Amino acid sequence: MLTILHLLSALQETVLIVEKNPTKFFIPADELRSRQFFLHDVKAIVRKVKDNLADPRDLNSSRKSVSFEIPTHATLNGTVNRKAEKTNGLTPSHKP
Repeated sequence: MLTILHLLSALQETVLIVEKNPTKFFIPADELRSRQFFLHDVKAIVRKVKDNLADPRDLNSSRKSVSFEIPTHATLNGTVNRKAEKTNGLTPSHKP
């Protein structure tokens, strides 16, 4: 069974393929950057959740809260601006 990290890694490979030949896939540079930021942000969240669940010091204490907030990315004049996007609190979401 594939883990979320394996799936994110496969998605990262796909983004790298598109990055090497963006005209073939008709994906603008700002959209590609947005997808790269999304992958980075989701990987960071997954690492935090994994670390929180695996920390043996936390077995007898309350768990730390992990934010599932994923920034959205907008490009203005070639500059990527990050805005926080609220999710439903259960799973991260991304609007392509």
